[in-house]
Amino acid sequence: MTTRRSVSVAVASAFVGASLLSGTFAMPVANADDPLGPIRSAVNGDRSRTACPAFIYSQVLEDLAQTAVRPGDARGGDLTGYHGKAKLIIGYGDPQAQAINEAYKIGAGGLISDCSYTDFGVGFQRNENLETDSVSIVFGTPDKAAAPPAAAPAPDPILVPTPASRQCPAGSPTPTVGAFETCAPPTNQVSVSVVRGPQWTVNVTNAANIAGKCTFTANGLGGGLSNRSFELAPNGSASFPIGTPLPFVTYHVVTSCHGTFDGKDAEFGHNEQNVSF
Repeated sequence: MTTRRSVSVAVASAFVGASLLSGTFAMPVANADDPLGPIRSAVNGDRSRTACPAFIYSQVLEDLAQTAVRPGDARGGDLTGYHGKAKLIIGYGDPQAQAINEAYKIGAGGLISDCSYTDFGVGFQRNENLETDSVSIVFGTPDKAAAPPAAAPAPDPILVPTPASRQCPAGSPTPTVGAFETCAPPTNQVSVSVVRGPQWTVNVTNAANIAGKCTFTANGLGGGLSNRSFELAPNGSASFPIGTPLPFVTYHVVTSCHGTFDGKDAEFGHNEQNVSF
């Protein structure tokens, strides 16, 4: 992933978020020194495609939006500096276009077409350690008569997006899944070989980084050859002797291993084969 300074802007894709409100959007003029420009242009462009009057850009709301995404600022989310009703939306993502999209998804897209909001301001912060952009948009409706801050209405809660996806544990065939989806467990990670000799031996090898409990059964004409339960270490192996099969009798051998993966029981190994004298 490419690291960027906090003021850099990928203008060519920064307005993808606008598509959440309408199917088309205007391409802005690039300004690498103004990271707020793409956000303002996205909001103004989508507002122009509604029946509402154009937004009035508020420096007061911009200051509040910038404070909301500034790390360590105790005033983050405090909107009482604006005399009126205000709503703050914060989206996170990388690059900036994704952060704008997230802000649209969790509420900004709908508020743009709400004609009761007449003012807006935006903020932006780049976290280089997390390689994540924070985009804040504050919508406001000013009081008809300015009132002291103490009499101003309480701000609405900050809407923060939930994670869109999560990383699966190593070994899963699906590297990432949705935030509330289950990671698929590894399968067929156990190999079994039967070594013939005066004393027949079973060798089991585990290719998964999962500890498991296994069962071994061998059934044929005239009854079972051997039934065993044993434990298998992560990436480990196990060996044990079994009785010698009867001549001309084929035994069906089944080995099954279960373990815990992503917090749930999973069969990570299943092997079936036929053996005979």
